[in-house]
Amino acid sequence: FADEEGLAKCESCPAGGDCSSGDHAVAKPGYWKTSANKFIECTIPGACVGGTQVCTEGMHGPLCTGCDVGWTRRSGEVCAPCPGLGLNLFFVFLTFAGYTIYIGIMVSTLSVALKLFT
Repeated sequence: FADEEGLAKCESCPAGGDCSSGDHAVAKPGYWKTSANKFIECTIPGACVGGTQVCTEGMHGPLCTGCDVGWTRRSGEVCAPCPGLGLNLFFVFLTFAGYTIYIGIMVSTLSVALKLFT
């Protein structure tokens, strides 16, 4: 394969590299190209797609660990588009309603307990 300057070398393809094009070594799926023909295995399964695209959609950065703007992820998973405003508002309302019911039950229980001791 050829090195970064395009000079042909008689070297074997580096581990994690794909030299099938015969031109330059690119990353295999699951690997990140760190520098001239050196590859590191990605820490998030499915994040590094290899080839010239490098990261799966919505991800960027070294080892494809960062999410693009408008994308989010749970620990150890690939990034996914952020939920829409409607879904987020629903969860805020649901949380508020849950806390309101909890506080109402606590106040009711406390008032009953205070009546028993007075």
